[in-house]
Amino acid sequence: MLIDSVKNLEHMCNNLLMLQPKFIAIDTEFVRNSNEYYPRLCLVQVAYGKEQFVIDVLASDMDLSPLSSILYNKNIVKVFHDCKQDIDALLTKFPKIPNPIFDTQIAAMFCYCYENAVGYSKLVEQFLGISLDKLSLKRSNWMLRPLSPDKIQYALNDVIYLHELYQILYDNLVDAGKLSWFLEEMDNIVLQELNYSDVCDIPDLSSDITREEIIVVKSVIEWREKLAQFFNLNRELILRNKVILSLIKDFIRRSDISTLSKYIKKEYLTHSIVGDLLEIINNNQSVNVDELYNIDTNYNQSVLNILLILLYNLCYKNNISQKLVTSKGNLIKLLSGKFSYVMKGWRYEFFGCEIEKFMQGKSKIIVSAQVLDNNFIDIMTTLADMQSDIAN
Repeated sequence: MLIDSVKNLEHMCNNLLMLQPKFIAIDTEFVRNSNEYYPRLCLVQVAYGKEQFVIDVLASDMDLSPLSSILYNKNIVKVFHDCKQDIDALLTKFPKIPNPIFDTQIAAMFCYCYENAVGYSKLVEQFLGISLDKLSLKRSNWMLRPLSPDKIQYALNDVIYLHELYQILYDNLVDAGKLSWFLEEMDNIVLQELNYSDVCDIPDLSSDITREEIIVVKSVIEWREKLAQFFNLNRELILRNKVILSLIKDFIRRSDISTLSKYIKKEYLTHSIVGDLLEIINNNQSVNVDELYNIDTNYNQSVLNILLILLYNLCYKNNISQKLVTSKGNLIKLLSGKFSYVMKGWRYEFFGCEIEKFMQGKSKIIVSAQVLDNNFIDIMTTLADMQSDIAN
């Protein structure tokens, strides 16, 4: 059913709440304008059993406020697939992240050793044996009206199978003893409320960059991110990645405000914005670099390789996606003496504590090989407690 008025939306929400559902499936359709920072939310799909709705966010008589009674109802789990993009879109209309949530993509990665983030259609086919058409309207413009029946059905397909996936994956998490880990991960998403500054990596830097300049680059990127949010502009339109370092070097050398106009468009160079940027650059010239930032080069490559092998084997043995646990970059951070999330929460329980024991000399590596039927050799690496040698 298409919901294209606030009256119908209120009716839909009231009827769903009367059913007292324990969970509701939610998805969104949105478009991203290459010139804008935020996505434009176009549709919100909601499903609970046979109750299936497509909410037209762009309808003239539409106010999404009634949907808050579902999004923030703590007795209703909101089931998404790959929730971060949907949350990103919903945050353009709502003040905070829905809670509680259940992400079927993350749940599946807790239960199966996928190499990469698994797609919705793959899960539907794997668990339900249904093949979805995800190509014909993949690049559809969801802002165009009226919505065709094909578009509405395509949008609904993204939620109508989520309730079955939710039940299957929830049971799998319980059976595998991983439910508490998964719930912790969901809480992390809700509490973070999408830290936009995390989405922008440091641009490619030349090999001759100083440690002081790296600090300034990071600070300028954070400044640009806030500016992009304020103006709702693609960050590259404000300050391109490839000129950030040139701007910093120019300004440090000349200490001239006019330098900025070479790199930043005039309409964004208001007095307060310039002041903020100048303060960032000037303040970071006098910081204690060793205390503030350690470059990720001070680590042992052999130890990193060992940890990566251990991670692979531990994930394979416990049927969990390596990509979910940690990345090579985060292990490098850890070995460089910086904080890594692998040493916190469920990740510490699963892998971080093993790293800790190994780095403290409390465990040893055991390598074993097995010839498989296809004549390939399977090499397994595990950690064994050093105390076992003493006991023997």
